[in-house]
Amino acid sequence: MTINLRLRHYKSLFFLFLLFFISTFFCIHSAHASDWRVGALMGYGGTGISGTHTVNNVPVVVQRSEGPGVLTITVDTLISESTLISIEHSRGFRLGPFSSGVSFTGLGARWYRGPAPSMSKPEGDTTMLFVKKYSFFAGVATGLAQGTIVRQNDQVDSVQGSGVYIGTKFGFDLPQTPSRLLRTELVYNTTFFSATTPPTTVSEFSLQFGMVWAL
Repeated sequence: MTINLRLRHYKSLFFLFLLFFISTFFCIHSAHASDWRVGALMGYGGTGISGTHTVNNVPVVVQRSEGPGVLTITVDTLISESTLISIEHSRGFRLGPFSSGVSFTGLGARWYRGPAPSMSKPEGDTTMLFVKKYSFFAGVATGLAQGTIVRQNDQVDSVQGSGVYIGTKFGFDLPQTPSRLLRTELVYNTTFFSATTPPTTVSEFSLQFGMVWAL
């Protein structure tokens, strides 16, 4: 009961902060729809849960993973010439048999080496200058990670984990059209606070590729 109350408490605080974040930036950018971008990335890597469980009165470290696939959905907006912030949701998935029980939901920021690529949706006969070049970035992320990985017929058939995570990312954007760009990034996320007992670590490591579109 105590674990569930703690988890609900941290979830409530996080989603209140997320709601405030979304409301604030929709107000700031309401007059410029192209300031917002949506992206979908898929890559190779995986998510995992690691923790100590008692088997036959003996502590055993149990590690479970879901991979090799990872899917990420992002909603981005620029807040300066070289800084982009985003709302992100990523999941690892296993193909045989299919499962996708671990997720990361949070806020991210990317800092570009130089100006971030600008994006807009051309209207009518508008003339636009389109520059196609690599824009490299480094970023961070934080939020809530949670998941359950089940392996039937094992001594520990279910491993659960949840907590607050922090992560890093490195990559580049490459514009394809004025309203679409290709993104490649290397991502690592791991929990630094566990909301479960016994404590567990939920992590993600992946190399992802995808597209980002102007809204």
